[in-house]
Amino acid sequence: MAITREDIQKEEGLAALLFEEDIRELEKYLKNAHRRLRTLWNKLKDIVREEGVDESNYKEHLEKNPQLTKLLKSLLIQDKKKYVVNLIYKTVFGIENIPKAINKILLHVRRAKILEYVKKKRAPDKGKEALPPEFYQFLPDTITFDFDAAGNVKDFVDHFENKVDNLRVKAKRMASVLENWSQIIKTVKKDIASGSDKEKLLGLMVAVIIETGMRPSRPGSSVMKRMPDGKVVELETLGITKIRREHLDIIRGNFARLSFIGKKGITNVADIEDSQLIKELNDLVKKRKAKDMIFVTKKGKTLTYNHLSRYFNDKFGQFGIQVSDFRKLKSTVTVFKNVKDGLKELYDMINVLVEKRKRGIKQAITKLVLDFLQKAFEQAQAKLSHVELRNTINYYVNPKIVLQFLQDPELDETIEDALLKGKAIRIGFDPEVFIKRAAIHKGAAGIFTLKLVPSETTGLEEIKEQIKEEYDSIIA
Repeated sequence: MAITREDIQKEEGLAALLFEEDIRELEKYLKNAHRRLRTLWNKLKDIVREEGVDESNYKEHLEKNPQLTKLLKSLLIQDKKKYVVNLIYKTVFGIENIPKAINKILLHVRRAKILEYVKKKRAPDKGKEALPPEFYQFLPDTITFDFDAAGNVKDFVDHFENKVDNLRVKAKRMASVLENWSQIIKTVKKDIASGSDKEKLLGLMVAVIIETGMRPSRPGSSVMKRMPDGKVVELETLGITKIRREHLDIIRGNFARLSFIGKKGITNVADIEDSQLIKELNDLVKKRKAKDMIFVTKKGKTLTYNHLSRYFNDKFGQFGIQVSDFRKLKSTVTVFKNVKDGLKELYDMINVLVEKRKRGIKQAITKLVLDFLQKAFEQAQAKLSHVELRNTINYYVNPKIVLQFLQDPELDETIEDALLKGKAIRIGFDPEVFIKRAAIHKGAAGIFTLKLVPSETTGLEEIKEQIKEEYDSIIA
């Protein structure tokens, strides 16, 4: 068993969520789940041998397997069927080993079971009751709220898939990054400009992570992947410490792109737009060949994750932050910026809808806001090369931004203000607030400037018709 009693007990915040009898039951549940998964695996392997199921239709065969369906339902993770089918497929055809695959599934099983316990203890959640159910999709799956005497949100609690953690911890580290931002940047720039050879390279690593939100890349990171010729090969998954010259494309003085295989075998693309950073990287790689590592000292020593970790702890350990906090901040900033940048367009569309004066206006505006948030998060997902949008929502973006926006679309001027100061948050969404905000901005920048406008000569009536086609089904 990869998940032990010690793992469960040491999780921060667990005491407030689970009783001792819950922990004992969870231990038994996970052990039983492990045994049942093992048994099923052996049966499925026998099916392959006896029935001669080949690789081309094995996934389809698995999806119809009644034993698998029944087991996943009993383990509370029937919604993860495709994920489990893919793992079983990989083990049978040699891409993944069985113990590792089972432990991946057990993380989902554990999360589902903990969620079951928490729902019993915390239901009903008055915070979620205050929001229309459609907006849950933009908050972490198991978020709950603590309120002060005035009814404002005092704290968030979020039960992560691989651990139980109070969001206060994550939010505190993100706040610490922002509070100490000037000192962090000053230190990094100083090391790049005048540090030792090693410090300069490590400073550049941190600078790239800050700019792009790249992962640092831990030792032994790899993924098994079947190639077009049918061979299964091990591909190294890359982060900043494993970048080679071939992964960096300097397009112009103020734009460069990193492209590489990242976590879960997905191709990651990270853009760099800081001209000074690009110049430093260009100077660094001038004499490098395609397969050469980028971050290598003049003495030929390749810098690793351990070097980066020690450097980061030495320079910034006093702030109580981790390298990964820059990736979370990048996700949050991207959503914040997407919301701020798209607000004028959202207001324009709301004003056009209001002019129609038809029934169902609130439903139509709710749909507009849902689509608006979906787009903002999808852009953040693409920016960080996340495999699934749920990963971006569950683990990276500070939910405070979403809740502030739903309460009042006029977010604070900067991300620092939003996260360090910010308005008091009362859970809720009222289309009337968006209508009033849009009315204030109506005409502030002249004629409407919607992205859906096909040409400069398009008139307001044509814009209305375009919106009418999309929203008549809601308004009618």
